[in-house]
Amino acid sequence: MFRVARAVPGTYQVAVDGMAGQFSVLAPRTVTNTVASQQSMGLGTAGIAAIIAILVVLVIALVVVFRKD
Repeated sequence: MFRVARAVPGTYQVAVDGMAGQFSVLAPRTVTNTVASQQSMGLGTAGIAAIIAILVVLVIALVVVFRKD
């Protein structure tokens, strides 16, 4: 029994006592991390301003409708 180790990827030939064989060294797999999207998913300033404007209009409409004369 014998051991052979290689660090460089490739296919290697081995011969011992008249017997021949080969082994392959594979390159390590590289794993890339997923990069977070740069797209904004929030409401932003314009969205918040629109919601506030709608709420103000709704409050004014309710005051006008339920105002006692």
